Amino acid sequence: METIQRKKREKETISDPTKKFHIISKFLVQTDIIAQTSNSLKQIVKILQVSKDATKILIQTHTPNALPLNSHVTLAKLLAKYVELNCEVIDEKPNNQYILSVSEISIASKERSLNRIVPPEGAVWITNIRTSKTTIDANLEPVSKLFVLLTRNYLLVKWTNIIQRYRMDFGNK
Repeated sequence: METIQRKKREKETISDPTKKFHIISKFLVQTDIIAQTSNSLKQIVKILQVSKDATKILIQTHTPNALPLNSHVTLAKLLAKYVELNCEVIDEKPNNQYILSVSEISIASKERSLNRIVPPEGAVWITNIRTSKTTIDANLEPVSKLFVLLTRNYLLVKWTNIIQRYRMDFGNK
């Protein structure tokens, strides 16, 4: 799967060891965090421990041999702001655990310019549909209920009055 970096995020780099330790120990230890290796492989890992000087962390992966030694790994998590740790794998332990050397911690320097759109309770907003060998014809008639079956998870998603909302938002009557 390819990822597109649309815009570089403005970030502040944290250099004070006490601040680094505070961020990792208070907000990131025992939480799941996204790890991306240099070959763009993403996976969920858990930070188990942090050293007192915040230069080393112990993480655990779900899969064995997930991170090669001496490879660069970026750990990222969205807290109140986006937090990113640039690390290097320095040692491998049993039980899919790795010791990483933390080279840099950066935090997004500004909040989101626009809030995320939160759908109403019991509804899901779908913004991008990709199909193969199928054409989706959308006429602008009011749709009272539209059910979409997500085949992978067998979830039933209910869309209500989507065309009416579209018309109201964009002034089409």
